Amino acid sequence: MYCIGLILFDSFTIKIRRPCAGICFVLLRVNETTYTRPSTDKNLSDPFHGGESTGNDRIRHLITSSNMTTYKDTRNGTLGLNFSTKLSAWLALGCITARQVHEYLLAFEDGKTDLGKGVHGYGKGENKGTAAVRFELLWRDYFRLTTRKFGPRLFRIGGFKNDTSTTWKYPQKDGETQKKVTRFLEGTTGTGFIDASMRELFLTGYTSNRLRQNVASFLAKHLGIDWRIGAEWYESLLCDYDLSSNWGNWQYNAGVGNDPREARVFNPVKQVWHNFPTKGMCILILSRHTTTTHKESTSRTGSKNCGP
Repeated sequence: MYCIGLILFDSFTIKIRRPCAGICFVLLRVNETTYTRPSTDKNLSDPFHGGESTGNDRIRHLITSSNMTTYKDTRNGTLGLNFSTKLSAWLALGCITARQVHEYLLAFEDGKTDLGKGVHGYGKGENKGTAAVRFELLWRDYFRLTTRKFGPRLFRIGGFKNDTSTTWKYPQKDGETQKKVTRFLEGTTGTGFIDASMRELFLTGYTSNRLRQNVASFLAKHLGIDWRIGAEWYESLLCDYDLSSNWGNWQYNAGVGNDPREARVFNPVKQVWHNFPTKGMCILILSRHTTTTHKESTSRTGSKNCGP
């Protein structure tokens, strides 16, 4: 079974024919779990609207609210509207461009316009916050370059490295693995940090960068399951889905992409206590964001862990 991937560059389009990783082989039982969508709590979702005008409004808001300046210190957050730029969806859909963001930042750093006047950092050159925003934009360009260089290897289990050292588990070949994948996608693994992210993704189409890294590491490194299942799941749900960034980041966290640091593994329990010691992030999302009515799923969530 094959899917078609389209990668758009300035002057040409590459069409890549790639094998589906395995979601089509997984019996999803999401209908057994009932989720209640939050209607008013904007802190738990991504309530933005598309379009060029709203994209530019968002950039201006980030500058005038000093969130561009403080981005370096807040970017690993998980809840709320302004811990990160939240520009990814507008960038992915072409509503705004990385160059436009860069020009806004330059004008703020050089004090060329009144936008951001009075905000800390105005007219004082690049600061650690604006530098970090540019760094993330460069990551997006980097992943596009790797797609252009490696082509179909973006979708292969061995990644850019053609890695053959890992023995991956596949749900279409093993019933127990299939059960673990189903629970992973449902957000009922028993690991709160992971479950919170998977439910947030399902309900809102968004989850933070820090959570995305933990989720990818959990599937690939802790469970040892074909990482492409997670990449395809993200592809089907993310409102800011970008082919090169999504698949490149999943490779990166699975250890088969361009990561100079070998054996990078995120500990989802340690991440909670290190980054969110008092905020109760997982409980907040699991209680406000979702309501599990299927008895078996409720029992599994509270008492059993499908990961190590």
